[in-house]
This record gives sequence, structure tokens and C-alpha cells, in this order.
Amino acid sequence: MHHLPLQPIRMPCAAEALNLTQSTLSRHIQSLEGQLRQPLFERSRQRVRLTSAGRQLLSELSPQLAELEATILRTRSITGQDGAVNIGVYPALGAH
Repeated sequence: MHHLPLQPIRMPCAAEALNLTQSTLSRHIQSLEGQLRQPLFERSRQRVRLTSAGRQLLSELSPQLAELEATILRTRSITGQDGAVNIGVYPALGAH
């Protein structure tokens, strides 16, 4: 079972963890929200919290992202290239 973040998300920390600027991260989030036609975050100052839609998306995507990472690791092990795989995702998803 995946735990959903209940604490506010700090945009500067999230951007740094993803190796992005805050403005780039904000544009990516706004683009995703535009595609989904609904907000994923409640915003206040430099903190954001997931909306119910954001929590639902996180809940459904977390297992798929974990499976994607496992698949990549299994594929890399066939050629003997063991190691970690970093997958860039939105901060709401990146914690899982």
C-alpha cells in the first residue's frame, strides 16, 4: 500500500529533487492540470496540497510507476547493466 503525502509540498524542495527550476516545475504541473481539466493541487504561498483529484491520480499511478521501474531494472539486468534508474515525475508522484 502506498502512503499519500499529507504534508504540504514545498515547491523549492520538489523542484530541486527533480533537478528543475520552480518555474519549469510549475509549468509542467499547469500543463498536466490543463490536460486533466482540473486542479491537482490547492496552492497557498510556496506550498501546495493535493486535491482529491490529485490524491486519486497519485493512488492510481504509484503502482504503475513502481512496476515501470522494476521492468526497467529487469531489462537492464539482462545485459548485465545493474544499477538504479531515476524516473522524473511530478513531486506528488515522485515520493513513491
